[in-house]
Amino acid sequence: MRRADDAAEGHRFNTDLLVNDGDLDRARRAFPHVAHVLDHPTLTLPFTRFDRPANAAKKKGRAAGLLAIALGVVALAIAAALKTSTERGWGIIAALCGLLSIAIGLFGVLYAGAKRRWLCNRVMTERLRQFHFQAFVCRWREIAASLLGPEAAQAYRDEREVWFERFMLPYPGELDSELTDVIDDDSAEKCWLHPPPRPPAPDENTAGLGELFDAYRDLRILHQLHYADHKLRSDQKIFSWPPRLQELVFSYGILICILAIFLIHLWIAGLIALQKPIPEFGAISVHVVVIWVAIAALAARALQEGLQPEREIERYRHYRAEVRAVRDRFDSAATAAEKLDIMAEMERLSFDEFRNFVISSNEARFII
Repeated sequence: MRRADDAAEGHRFNTDLLVNDGDLDRARRAFPHVAHVLDHPTLTLPFTRFDRPANAAKKKGRAAGLLAIALGVVALAIAAALKTSTERGWGIIAALCGLLSIAIGLFGVLYAGAKRRWLCNRVMTERLRQFHFQAFVCRWREIAASLLGPEAAQAYRDEREVWFERFMLPYPGELDSELTDVIDDDSAEKCWLHPPPRPPAPDENTAGLGELFDAYRDLRILHQLHYADHKLRSDQKIFSWPPRLQELVFSYGILICILAIFLIHLWIAGLIALQKPIPEFGAISVHVVVIWVAIAALAARALQEGLQPEREIERYRHYRAEVRAVRDRFDSAATAAEKLDIMAEMERLSFDEFRNFVISSNEARFII
């Protein structure tokens, strides 16, 4: 499951599907005998069509979530600073900001629709990716037959279009149902978009599949591994905002706020012990400043709940470890049957990670 939800310098997304400029030419040079298997233009076209609105909907949903937290912060900050009931204008502003924050964060105004569109489109792109690579595992006999010459290769392309049309028939009209099904259905059968893989018989000829295995290793296994490494990076610019940086900023931000509150109260206690007056900062008292610092900690915690960097880090760490194990076993496999079995395991692993991503993203909330 590799998404193009966020672009970053030094990482090219979706090279596994050969959708970027130059990807197809490089694949043809590296794997000339199975290029007709790797290149599936009628699949990459809808992939791009669903991928772009998914990215746009994610940005809109995140912006709405951040707006909900910002409005909540403004409402609480104004309410904490009000001294008398006569400051009616500021009280109305605080109340309106609070109501808007609740409407967006709790009831999903602006946010829920954008998030649902993001996840529906993302489900479509990842199911397209799974359809593409599961064919390597489930349709290996057809692929082996297609290696016999140009006419056999064209016959495979034609047959693949029939499989693809059957797969695409319900979409995009049933994407919302597919999203619900992915979240609720934890059966193993949900993974497969082709007939479940069947291992080769002992006397079956698999000698020509070496290049297919090499292509699968580079475009599927290593691509997934590199994406997990990319998501777990910690040395990028702050504006790339990877999960590890999010976790660091939120954790230290909350800690600094707590420390600031402790030091302010320690300072106030010292002033009281010395029988000195507690100063004010213009029209703002020290007590209001303490409340504002506490609100800042609350906002950081709300962002943490909405973006869920800890959960994302844990998920990618687990996935990276599993993919590394698959890579090592794939490299040491001696027979085609072993490699096909490991490829099937990789597809199940990728589907499980995709499903965990959807569930985690669906449960995320921006509420202060």
